[in-house]
Amino acid sequence: MMRALLAALLLLLSLQVSVPALAQPTNNTADANVAAPAPPGGQRVTQPPAVNTTPANPNGPTVLPESGQAIVKLFVLAVLLESALALLFNWRPFVVYFDGRAVKPLVSFVVAWAVVYTFDLRDLETLLKAYGSTALGGDGLRISQIIEAMIIAGGSSGVNTLLRNLGFRAIPTQELPPKQLDKTQAWLSVGLHRQSAVGPVYVDIQPGGTIGTITGTMRKPGWSSFFLRDTGRLPASGGMVVDPNVQYTVSVRGADGQQNPLPSPPEQKVTLAPRAIVDLEFTL
Repeated sequence: MMRALLAALLLLLSLQVSVPALAQPTNNTADANVAAPAPPGGQRVTQPPAVNTTPANPNGPTVLPESGQAIVKLFVLAVLLESALALLFNWRPFVVYFDGRAVKPLVSFVVAWAVVYTFDLRDLETLLKAYGSTALGGDGLRISQIIEAMIIAGGSSGVNTLLRNLGFRAIPTQELPPKQLDKTQAWLSVGLHRQSAVGPVYVDIQPGGTIGTITGTMRKPGWSSFFLRDTGRLPASGGMVVDPNVQYTVSVRGADGQQNPLPSPPEQKVTLAPRAIVDLEFTL
């Protein structure tokens, strides 16, 4: 009997010691998913979701479409300007009195700048913003519009070059003839200083024969010579394309006011190298 009571007492004591120990969580069994205790105010603080602070890439997927749209618009404006100015540039008084190589670029730029300024076009600004540039204003905007006018005045071929350099497909246009002489060509012109000659003066070249007449006298060098055609030259601007490595004999002949033939000045012989540019001058 005493043994049974003693065993029951030991069992009870062991339970009193083990139950509090089981009630305390140990470090090894703590649940990692248990939320943090609430602050004294009674509201639980939750961490906000992480925010991506990386700035947007300015050269994102919209760069190419925006760039293409801006450049195509420049191309359309350049084509329209070429078509409009063709009426002026092909007008006979313009062809006769003005040197196209000097006057055409100037007129094209003035008209293009008037269009850009009047309609407040900002296609170049759009193109720059597509590549990450900030909005332009003040002098920056005016400079961008001047450059835009220069691009438009450069013609469709210039905008096509821009498209090609930026990796877009060039828009098909009519190919322009090369502006430079190749190795199978040379350039020759004849100028006249008048003293007694009246009326047209004939220009002869051998081999070849009479190639044209000069109706005026050579203009003195000056700013006007860059923009106006010279009636004292043949041709009035530029030069005649001739074969290189051929000896040419050039002479002029004319008459006085009574239509009496004048003594011709000494003829000039010249052999031109490939791509050579030679200006001959006579006094009659």
